[in-house]
Formats: sequence, C-alpha cells, structure tokens
Amino acid sequence: MQVRDFIKHLKNGERPPLTLILGEESALRQQAQHAIASMIPEDQQAMNFGRYDMQQTPVGAALNDATSMPFFGDYREVVIDDPYFLTGEKNADKIDHDLAGLQAYFENPVPSTMMVIIAPYKKLDERKRLTKALKKAALIVNAAPLDEREARAALAQTFKKHQVTID
Repeated sequence: MQVRDFIKHLKNGERPPLTLILGEESALRQQAQHAIASMIPEDQQAMNFGRYDMQQTPVGAALNDATSMPFFGDYREVVIDDPYFLTGEKNADKIDHDLAGLQAYFENPVPSTMMVIIAPYKKLDERKRLTKALKKAALIVNAAPLDEREARAALAQTFKKHQVTID
C-alpha cells in the first residue's frame, strides 16, 4: 500500500493493529507519521502515544506500552523507530531486545493498540523469523522513493490541495 492510500484509510477511521512503514523516503515516512499521530486527540497523547527508538531503548519498553490498556481513550498508539534487528545491521551499544516477546506480539497483537514499525531501510532481512512474522501480520506501507511519474502525480495533488497553480 502506498502512503497516500494509508493516510486515506486512517482518515476513514480504519486503524490496523500492526503496520510496517518500510522505505528510505523520509518525506513519505513523515507524512505517514503525522497522520498516525493526529489520530489521537492532543489531550490524550501524553497517556496514549508512545514512540521508541530501537537504537536507544529496549523493545520491551514498547511492548509494555503496547500491552497496556488505553487511558481515557479508546486506543493507544505505539511507534517503533529504526528496528535495526529486522535487518542484518548490528548495534554497537548491545541493547538487550526481547525479540521473542515482539514476535509473540506480532502473532497476537492487542486490539486496542495500533503498533507502527517505521523501518527506514530499502529492505528487511527476509531470512529472520521475526521479519516473516511481521510481514505476515502487518499492513505494509511502501515509503520507497517515488519514480518520476509518481513524483509528478504527488506534486500535482499537493498543489491542488493548497490551490497553487504553476504557469
């Protein structure tokens, strides 16, 4: 699924329990992240929105948040940034991630939580069981760089949205 289609689904009230945003195009990832964050009212974000960078935080912290009940709202959002353990990349800091717990979560996500994995990579390591479980369970959003035709269409749509014309 493309980012613009994903944003339409979110605006229609669809909230997939597990989403993978995969790709190297930072502008597309940022659009998706903004749409995700805007789903929870600002007064509830402190209690129901969590963001975790896997280069600095153990995945167990994100799992604890994801399995908690929402506070004063219908659901919570947990965003996992830079999950290098889904690739062949190694982290020099040797953070102890609970990958078995994460795989168990992928196989049985909590319905009241929307977990979003933001992977700023071209591809993931398909040989890993964790990656296979994620791809099987998640809605996959493509944030790869646009080709020329797609870029022109995206620009035209943005210009139209903001009522801008170019001569």
